[in-house]
Amino acid sequence: MIKYCAVLAVFFALSGCSVVPKPYDNLELQQRAADQANRATADQEPVTKPVTLHEAMARALKYNLIATVQKLEVVQKQRLLELKNSTQLPNLVAGLNYSGRNNYDGASSRSLITGQPSFEVSTSSDRNVVTSDLNLSWNVLDFGLSYLRAQQAADQALIARETRRMALHSLLQEVRATYWKAVAAERLSRGLATLKAKIKDVENSEQVMEHKGTAPPLLALTYQRELIELQIELQKLLRELVPAKTRLAALMNLPPSTDFKLSLSGGNAASFSGSLPVKQMITTALLHRPELRQAGYSERINEREAEAALLEILPSVAPLLSVNYDSNSFVYENDWLAASAKASWNLMKLFSYHSKNAAIQAAKDTLDKKSLAATTAIIMQTCIAKLNYTQKRKYFYLARNLSKVEKKILQKMSAAYRTGTLSEHALLRQKLKTLVADTKRNISYSEYQAAFGTLAKSLGLDAGIDGIDEALPVKLIAETLASNWRVISKNPTDISEFMTVSSISK
Repeated sequence: MIKYCAVLAVFFALSGCSVVPKPYDNLELQQRAADQANRATADQEPVTKPVTLHEAMARALKYNLIATVQKLEVVQKQRLLELKNSTQLPNLVAGLNYSGRNNYDGASSRSLITGQPSFEVSTSSDRNVVTSDLNLSWNVLDFGLSYLRAQQAADQALIARETRRMALHSLLQEVRATYWKAVAAERLSRGLATLKAKIKDVENSEQVMEHKGTAPPLLALTYQRELIELQIELQKLLRELVPAKTRLAALMNLPPSTDFKLSLSGGNAASFSGSLPVKQMITTALLHRPELRQAGYSERINEREAEAALLEILPSVAPLLSVNYDSNSFVYENDWLAASAKASWNLMKLFSYHSKNAAIQAAKDTLDKKSLAATTAIIMQTCIAKLNYTQKRKYFYLARNLSKVEKKILQKMSAAYRTGTLSEHALLRQKLKTLVADTKRNISYSEYQAAFGTLAKSLGLDAGIDGIDEALPVKLIAETLASNWRVISKNPTDISEFMTVSSISK
């Protein structure tokens, strides 16, 4: 009967410990969504003035959640390294044990020869006994393996750091390209707003001319067609540019309801002022691109894995030193020191070493080829980025010259309109053509800036972002970025000058 009761008790205990899935209810989901939305954009400096390019970059570095995640991953790898370093220390274990009983632990013995009891029942232990010990041990083989694992963890931390650099390169490049598209959109919106009333008046007057017959019908319709075509072209350009400001706000991690303005000044293009010899550019890229540094660290990790595999097949020696205490009054010495050593050898590791070493060698060959492939890709990307940068610069200068010509024509036509020798319709069409030319110039400028960012990214130049403390105010981060980019723009292939920029301490 007792057995059955025990079985039932165990059954009910296990049934009570079972866990069933419990999804969030609607209220919990709403609360979680609201909390996540608030925390995603919390604790940010408010936007109190028009945002400049470098302020947008600074806000992206400081508040963009992708950048924050990358930073936390670097911190996580650093903490893992600290943990691996702690495993190299010897083991120091303290123990305390208490045992008690309601009577004495007594015993007697019997002779194996005669079968007779040899003495009366006796005890050699108190009813309550306290023992303690402090053991210091250090496995030499484990120490060697822990040292190698710590070195691998250090390389993993460096890989995480380069991964963050790579992500920030892409982030800054996207901010640069998006910012100037957003500026082009604002300029176009302002230009259309200025001409909106005039366009409506001219459209009405052209329709009146058509209906009243004060001008040849074909001429009136031609005026309307030209005006509509110019408006369609401007609306197409605006449609392509309008999403840029929303995208820029997301990159800066601004709340969706934030109404901010952009600084429309700063027409001087950020560019590389010196010559760009391809050979020096490739050298710079191969020195600074995060991908190649990651490949080098991965190869180093694999090399240490080979050393660890060799260590694992060696015998292990573990010395032990302990301090002991026993409260038992029957013990002759209640406290004592003990020393020992233990040697062990896992012979099965010998049989698996060949396979493990072959796998490590295969990984080494793969990493080597990946590194070579990355080198080839970087060389190609650098050359293409340079060609693209050169072409975008030429196109920008052409678009700028066209805009200047359209403005000069507009000045001449405005003078003619004031003297009465030119119609209002012709003047409005020229204003719209000038606005189209200005917008195309602004778009080509944004593409030029994007090409500049792409080229800087292909060279591995990052304006010292790895040394910038994101805890600083946005204004100081923006000033640091602006200063660093000026230095890089002067001599992008000057390694020593670039390293000066990168050595900013946190």
